[in-house]
Amino acid sequence: MIYFGVSAELAARTERLSKMRAETRSLRLELEHLQSQIEPHFLFNALNTIVAEIAERPAIAEEMTRSLAGYLRYSLDRRGRGLSRLEEEIEAAQAYIRIQALRFDKRLECRCQIDPATLEINIPRMTLQGLAENAIKHGMRAQHDRFQIRIRTRLAGDELIIEVDNPGQLQAPFDLAKGGGGLGNLCRRLALRYVDRYAFSLEQRGERTVAEIRLKGSPEAL
Repeated sequence: MIYFGVSAELAARTERLSKMRAETRSLRLELEHLQSQIEPHFLFNALNTIVAEIAERPAIAEEMTRSLAGYLRYSLDRRGRGLSRLEEEIEAAQAYIRIQALRFDKRLECRCQIDPATLEINIPRMTLQGLAENAIKHGMRAQHDRFQIRIRTRLAGDELIIEVDNPGQLQAPFDLAKGGGGLGNLCRRLALRYVDRYAFSLEQRGERTVAEIRLKGSPEAL
């Protein structure tokens, strides 16, 4: 009886482990699929931006091409890495914003207020770039001769807080359940890495739209 009982327990444990491995493999594949959707989308938009400038402003298009090449070198060096230090993410977001600033005749500016204690924290790759892209897309709707994107990071206990804001009015509340595009992709990737340990909000604060991410603890390895 003891033998059969132990054998049954071992079989059940083996089955649970196999199921956990299968679920982890499935989550990893989903994460890789989500990640693969981001960079082609960014590259497509950046190339379209450059093509639009070639005829009338070839010098600007040339400078943008150099900036894009630098960004892609940065991205390819880190290809296959699901996580990056926040310091690297900030550099990547700034490079992306510089490309877009050339497009808009330097109307676009970026100001960072970074808590040094956050720089070495690992977060999912392309997190900040996704927020910056959303800020530019919606910030351009505001009627300003010059507009500024602000990136802020800080720690509150074991919680990392990242904010990216832009001028303008939020068109509609962001619904995480229905959110698609870049922000929907970002939220899904965060949900896989920080199960029940992340929060995302997009809201109006005065004359600015603020995207905020809160991450507790370290991201899970998949």
